Amino acid sequence: MPEEVPPAPNEIDTAAVVLTCVSLLASRAWEAMGLIPNPVSKKIERHLDDAQLAIDAAAALVDLI
Repeated sequence: MPEEVPPAPNEIDTAAVVLTCVSLLASRAWEAMGLIPNPVSKKIERHLDDAQLAIDAAAALVDLI
């Protein structure tokens, strides 16, 4: 007889999802500012408009939680 798998939670912790998004945006901002290499190309590149967008989006999300 197979083991019973506990049921999945009925609700997703929305705050955790938002924090995950903030973390992804922060990583993207660091990359776009040229502070860490692109994980695919391994190159340092600066895209300051992208960095500003990522920072602004992360700040907006943080204000919601």
